[in-house]
Amino acid sequence: MKESDFISPAGKLIEDPSGEYEYFLPDPPPRQIDIDAELNLLNSEAERNIGMLSGVGATLPNPHILIRPYLTREAVLSSKIEGTQASLSELLRYQAQGERSAKRDEAEVYNYIRALEYGLEKIKTSEIDFDLIKELHRILLTGVRGKNKTPGEFRNVQVWIGEEGTSRGESTFVPPAPVALIKPMHDFMDYISEKDIPLLIQTALMHYHFETTHPFLDGNGRIGRLLITLFLCKRGVLSKPLLYLSAYFEKNKAEYYKKLLEVSQKGDYASWIKFFLRGVKEQSEDGKNRALSLVRLRENYRSMLSKERSFPKASMIIDKIFENPFISVIGASLFLNVTYPTAKRTISSLQRFGLLTEADSHVRRRKMYYNPEILKILGI
Repeated sequence: MKESDFISPAGKLIEDPSGEYEYFLPDPPPRQIDIDAELNLLNSEAERNIGMLSGVGATLPNPHILIRPYLTREAVLSSKIEGTQASLSELLRYQAQGERSAKRDEAEVYNYIRALEYGLEKIKTSEIDFDLIKELHRILLTGVRGKNKTPGEFRNVQVWIGEEGTSRGESTFVPPAPVALIKPMHDFMDYISEKDIPLLIQTALMHYHFETTHPFLDGNGRIGRLLITLFLCKRGVLSKPLLYLSAYFEKNKAEYYKKLLEVSQKGDYASWIKFFLRGVKEQSEDGKNRALSLVRLRENYRSMLSKERSFPKASMIIDKIFENPFISVIGASLFLNVTYPTAKRTISSLQRFGLLTEADSHVRRRKMYYNPEILKILGI
């Protein structure tokens, strides 16, 4: 981290007591922002799009429809930013079988889903606070890479950010020393209750502050992105957790990190906020279009099957495959509470209608089936 790179920074460079290095201590998030015409327009467009997405979410016929595959998609993409490689289709397939993959990368994604689901349940009755953030972190790192990096606890050693193998002296950025963490984390918690700044701008500034503080030894990026969804749901901007920015951040990863760093180095809040708002605008539109496509597809399927009298159980499978587009005969028999042969006949009827396609499998009684149209809408 070069001191010469920090011109008009949004914080202070502080020398460690050892005198061996300097770290960056961020200022409290600003309570006022100069909003130029471009930023004002972007904020209005992002607010409109997220409002439309929330409206679609409020009309979903079943709270589980769309949500689970969206959670899984977000978990995969958020983890991918950190270098985790996992297949969304494989994860959905394992979920349909009621199993978890033993692969490390997929286990990390499962933990992300568990943490997000836990957080969504907790914010129904509780505020976002230190205890919740630490518990989310504990869930995220349990039994996976990072399990030895004090899950659920703020770090007590110095870290630095740069390419793998980079020394502290060659690092791009050195976040606050452990002894200095409490102040910026309290600033973060205070800012959550701020009510006098446009909400999406507030969310952008919260995300910058959390990532810059870097309170944990591992998992900071994933927790920071997870908190975006929880905060917007808690404040009532989202009726359902259908906005996920990880697809946007992953697609623009270099710019994502660059904009965050430029706030610290140059105090350039405006460029970061505009980048963030473009993501909200883009992903809200994307989420709305996917949700509407899925709702229309579900209605078409139900209308088609309403005329079919031979297999009345088939219509019951429809909502199930909109929770997860993969299904097995065993899974169908358990869901419908019928025998294996009856479930097999039901699956076969859906195959004849073109609603299910057999997936590759080497185990006869563990055959999987999937709906290709749902997978296409989800971008798989």
